[in-house]
Amino acid sequence: MRSITVYAYDPTAKEYRGTAEATEDPKHPGRYLVPAFATEIEPPEPGENQKVVWGGHAWQLEDIPQPEPEPEPTEEELRQQEVWQLEGCLAERYSAHSKLLATGAPQTEIDECRAEIQMILDALEVLYNA
Repeated sequence: MRSITVYAYDPTAKEYRGTAEATEDPKHPGRYLVPAFATEIEPPEPGENQKVVWGGHAWQLEDIPQPEPEPEPTEEELRQQEVWQLEGCLAERYSAHSKLLATGAPQTEIDECRAEIQMILDALEVLYNA
């Protein structure tokens, strides 16, 4: 049975999706059973930042919209990010402090860890009161 290449498109967005095969209609030689959402018309080659869209009777080239740039973070968002980072460091230092105490680490190491915890707490207090 003979077949031809047809060009499929998305049923909603109408964007080109690729090729498919249409087989010859056994009841009508010379005619082909083209699947839904496909056409025998070959689409054009899109340019950079373009897409191919089925317009009902012909393919059309449409520009792909560029995404909106991410907005710059606000002062409040930057402050919140810093708070989260410091809170993460604080949790890690508390965990390290607990391990030092549990393993009988030298007092100098415990004191250094406590000093780091206090520095983080001081920085957080400044941010919380900003």
